Amino acid sequence: MKCTHASYRQVGPDCPFSGSVAVEPYECRGAHGCITYTEECSRCGARRSVNQNQRYVEVAPWGPSRDAREQAARKARAYATVLVSAVPTIRRTDGVTLQMDAEGYIVTALGNDVVALWRSAPPAWRRQAIAARNAILKAQRLDG
Repeated sequence: MKCTHASYRQVGPDCPFSGSVAVEPYECRGAHGCITYTEECSRCGARRSVNQNQRYVEVAPWGPSRDAREQAARKARAYATVLVSAVPTIRRTDGVTLQMDAEGYIVTALGNDVVALWRSAPPAWRRQAIAARNAILKAQRLDG
């Protein structure tokens, strides 16, 4: 049965206004300029943004349900894990190793210049490492 979003509550803090949240033609310019907050449906967990300025209110369409968000986060975490595990460890001829940990950070022995090592790494390895770190960051954003 489809949720009607009849019961909802505010979640998270009020934030400064950051732009319109409504879909045309439902924009309410009077609501622009003060605060933006998030409402969550008590039944299904769907969320929407709301702009409010004194008596003016502008609401965004309801987003995906809590279950859909959690499923997307699980998929993103699994994808990030695959990308991180595919980044090979580099062992240079001078004995220095450069690798990526499970969180997507570049790891090397203490005392090594990470920036210089990064610059000396092959471009294909750097692209692979950047893609893995971005996948981890996306998964973290989806986790909320």
